[in-house]
Amino acid sequence: MKIKKFRLSILCLTVFVFLASFVVRWWDVNIIPYGIEEDEVEWIAALKFLGSGINPLDNGVWSLHLSNAQNYPFSLWVNQASFLVFGADLLSARKMLIFISVFSLIVFYGILRRFLKWHIALLTTALYSFSTYKLISSKIALPPVY
Repeated sequence: MKIKKFRLSILCLTVFVFLASFVVRWWDVNIIPYGIEEDEVEWIAALKFLGSGINPLDNGVWSLHLSNAQNYPFSLWVNQASFLVFGADLLSARKMLIFISVFSLIVFYGILRRFLKWHIALLTTALYSFSTYKLISSKIALPPVY
């Protein structure tokens, strides 16, 4: 009985860390200003044009975005999925990255759990999970990440 309560408390604490990291990211989505990653608005516009079959260069979007989207199609697919799920606005890519980053935290915790004790793995994951500055900007969907 004592072991079940201990495991339940570990599970509750783990779920709390993941939910808290999700809530912090969702809260920060509107707080971080546009352009924090320099040309975020142009990147989103290029992806929207490409998804609609329009050449971004014809609409004054920087050519690097076109070449990045063509050379790294996974980035294009992720952002097109975010437009379908959250609508075609500037925050949709950030919202999709919230789910991707929380999923990566679950994987990160699982890997740490294989090598470290549960409390050290959870503490490390919690510390990593609250560094939201680089984890929710939509320009993270550029090639170096994928």
